[in-house]
Amino acid sequence: MNRPTDNGYPDPSSPDAIRFAGNVLRALGPAFASLGLPAARLDIMATLREAQLADEQGNHEQATQLRQDAKFADEVRQHIFGNS
Repeated sequence: MNRPTDNGYPDPSSPDAIRFAGNVLRALGPAFASLGLPAARLDIMATLREAQLADEQGNHEQATQLRQDAKFADEVRQHIFGNS
């Protein structure tokens, strides 16, 4: 799923790139959590991107499952962090 872009760099909208950004935020610590985009939300965004890619490849059942996983993860995130 990590398709290189035309310039040879990895696709910044790939699920792995989005998860990497979340890991960087986690590594920077709680001071950066105040930016309004918790690292947990980036994991959800990565899962939704995987669902979009699965849809593009015709894997609609997998895409539906990934969206359900993202919805559940978002509900858990909201329960833990509130609506941030």
